[in-house]
Amino acid sequence: MAGRESDLDGRVVVVTGGTRGVGAGIARAFLRAGAEVVVCARRPPDEPVQVPCKRAEFAPLDLRDEGAVEDFFTGSGGIRERYGRLDVLVNNAGGTPSANVNQSADHEDHSSNHREGTGT
Repeated sequence: MAGRESDLDGRVVVVTGGTRGVGAGIARAFLRAGAEVVVCARRPPDEPVQVPCKRAEFAPLDLRDEGAVEDFFTGSGGIRERYGRLDVLVNNAGGTPSANVNQSADHEDHSSNHREGTGT
């Protein structure tokens, strides 16, 4: 595989959730292949995501914030401005969207069933 190490020279890759676990492994694979890699997550990595002689850039980003995501890609200082393009996007980030339990349909249904004495 050594001959394939530079297949992605100059390509720009973003890995969401790329600071830990599987995401960091994906980011390292792209770094080894020669890509410029940006990892984003809500928290910075415990240690830099890197391979010998190459390190991923970290950008803090909460993917639940639509405006922040738009700025990350197209805003001032975003991916488009810094790199001029995006070749690969790996959507690895996990998690669930935030929600107010008091406003969810399930909560209302369970609450009304409980109040009526039909719920458990």
